[in-house]
Amino acid sequence: MNKSIGRFGLWSWGHVIYDYRGYLNNMQKLGMNSVIIWNDIVPLNAREVLSYAHSLGIEVIWGFAWGWVDNCGANIKSIDNETTSRISNEVIETFIRDYKDISPDGIYFQSFTELGDEYIDGICLAEAVTSFVNKTAARIYEIAPDCKILFGLHATAVTKHLDEIKKVDPRIRIVWEDCGAFPYAYDPLQTENFEETTSLIDTLLNLRGEKEKCGFIIKGMTTLDWNKFEYHTEAYNIGTADSDFITNRHREMDAKWKKLTDGWHRNSDFCANSIKQLTSAEDIYIYGLVEDGMFEVEIREPVKMLANFCNS
Repeated sequence: MNKSIGRFGLWSWGHVIYDYRGYLNNMQKLGMNSVIIWNDIVPLNAREVLSYAHSLGIEVIWGFAWGWVDNCGANIKSIDNETTSRISNEVIETFIRDYKDISPDGIYFQSFTELGDEYIDGICLAEAVTSFVNKTAARIYEIAPDCKILFGLHATAVTKHLDEIKKVDPRIRIVWEDCGAFPYAYDPLQTENFEETTSLIDTLLNLRGEKEKCGFIIKGMTTLDWNKFEYHTEAYNIGTADSDFITNRHREMDAKWKKLTDGWHRNSDFCANSIKQLTSAEDIYIYGLVEDGMFEVEIREPVKMLANFCNS
């Protein structure tokens, strides 16, 4: 792995990891050392997953929403102090109840920035989210001073208000996504405005000073089928699907991976150049979005290419 990369791994929703051992084994084969697993509810077998990952030298960052679900579900009409205080209390309750005692390697969250709105009910989203995040994280640090906190932030919502984002607590690592063209876009053929994307990344790499702690999500690989998505309201085990389901699901993914692979071969230079740009910084975190792609069964070419760029 490039020595400037502090962490390199994958990002996925937990319910579409069907064999967690296979998923983590294949990560290890590619030299990956961190995984972000997002869940509606903490998995029943969280400790088991954590233990197995540690046996492979992989840290597990558990992801959960800090108001993100509310906003995307159109339940938040405002981000005023009353609303954000309520959400902050819910976050702290969730952390204490579900995560504190399983000794996570860290937590990851998103917080009402995915829709791309600059303002909600006349309130600047960047200003509101920074204040909310800092106050909530401060309460977590009081409970767990050594907790690693990663803030998943959608660039599309805040690029015009980065002076506000500069104020995010320096202990928090911002993990940027939706930064523009491929490899930050879902479609590997979407390379328009790549120069503008490169300029934005330069800004983000130095947003809070020379020793900025940040990370980036690389896309252009498999994602959830949002047409079939349902939130999980009851806890479940990650990665324990039966072998017949896994075999059939793996076969179903062939066509999707073929299309994505063609795009990666066509535009691999864009990703290679982007990784070089990221690794010009120190202690950078890089995560590939690979969800519901049967990575646990087969390491497909785009993931291999991303690993090669990061390991060179």
